[in-house]
Amino acid sequence: MQLWPAVFSRLEEGKFKNDLAQLSEKEVGLLRAIAREDHEESSPAPFAQNFPHIYFTRLAERGLLIRAGRGRYKLYHPLFRQFLQRRE
Repeated sequence: MQLWPAVFSRLEEGKFKNDLAQLSEKEVGLLRAIAREDHEESSPAPFAQNFPHIYFTRLAERGLLIRAGRGRYKLYHPLFRQFLQRRE
C-alpha cells in the first residue's frame, strides 16, 4: 500500500526531525546508539562509558525515551527507531 511511505515521510519531515533539532549532538548520538540495538528495551549500563545516565533521564523527560521499568528504557515509537536507523 502506498499510504504508509507517505505517512512515514510526513512524520520524518515534521515530527522526527523536529524532535532531534532540540537535542545536543551527544543526545542524538545516544538515541542512534539505542536504535542500533537489537533489543526493544535498553539499559544505560552498556552506554555508560560514552553517555552519562543523565542523558537517559533528560530524553525520558522530553518524551523521546520511555522508562519501561527500573533501569530499562525504549524509544517512544518503532517508527522513530526506524527513522534513526535510516539516518545513520
